[in-house]
Amino acid sequence: MWKRKAVTALVLTGGLALGLPAGAQAAPAHHPLEGTDPTETGCNIGAYVVKSWDMRNAVYNEVQGLAQLVYSPGRRCA
Repeated sequence: MWKRKAVTALVLTGGLALGLPAGAQAAPAHHPLEGTDPTETGCNIGAYVVKSWDMRNAVYNEVQGLAQLVYSPGRRCA
């Protein structure tokens, strides 16, 4: 089991390192598209969910929402 996790971690780490363009940078703190509607700006085109997870109630462990990390490959949206 630990071997499987180790291999997965190495593959993910290598994939992340190889998948980033040479000039990749974090977006500025106050991006001009911050707080805008993705549909109006066109950032929804080609966007996809990278990861999603349930938001659970800490007391009853009931699902009360869904969080999603969404990536848009659009040049203006980065």
